[in-house]
Amino acid sequence: MRSCGPGPSRWPKAATGPTCSGCCRRIPVPAAVGHVPGIVFAAARAACETLTHAPAAAIPESPAARIVAWISGAALVWLVLAVQVFVNVDPLTVHRTDAVIMLGGAASERLPVAQQMQRDYNIPVLVLSHTDTPGNVAADTACNSAAFPSIQLLCFQPDEYDTRGEARAIGKIAQANGWKSITVVTSSYHLSRAERLMEQCTTADVQMVNSHPQLSAGQWLRRFVIETGGLLDVSLRPECADQPDQNVSDAGRENPDYR
Repeated sequence: MRSCGPGPSRWPKAATGPTCSGCCRRIPVPAAVGHVPGIVFAAARAACETLTHAPAAAIPESPAARIVAWISGAALVWLVLAVQVFVNVDPLTVHRTDAVIMLGGAASERLPVAQQMQRDYNIPVLVLSHTDTPGNVAADTACNSAAFPSIQLLCFQPDEYDTRGEARAIGKIAQANGWKSITVVTSSYHLSRAERLMEQCTTADVQMVNSHPQLSAGQWLRRFVIETGGLLDVSLRPECADQPDQNVSDAGRENPDYR
């Protein structure tokens, strides 16, 4: 029987129930439906079982059938990897950093996690992406109702309302404030791509913490497709790589896009 390779499983123990053996023991069968629909885990487990236990005699003989079989196998492998990269991302440990930053979007889900991180680890500054968009109402309300300047809250508007624009802005803010470490909060499906962009745009140590979105199986599948493409994009087109070193000593203090 083939195995998935070395390394400890990163699946959150609280979300697991009985597990299958061999390669597939790293894909837990949920004891209950939590923030990820059970069908996602069931499909991933089925994919792993199919790939590891299918006998050689079951391989189709006709060229067309073989092509279909290979395409189906590739899709199942992608599904297994997508679950690992976009769902199974809970950090093993977390620590105190100089600031905690919430990326824009899904604010009703992300903001409570960022606020709890600030409270639990006594992080001095909470930084919110202020976008005035429907999905960011909770964060936008917090920014609009706060009194500035504030030593505990900083709100910024990226020049582009996407993760690349946020990464550029966060890099400037971290440099201006002399932060050596930051915690970035975003949804689990978005974490891998966001982490790559943050590391491309700042020299500060980046700690990623995920919130848990409540999505249907169809919505998860859509996110898997979007984020797979997004990861390829940020790998082929790195952000901040060709930007000249600019004087950003006052970013986050006097720039009108920052409060």
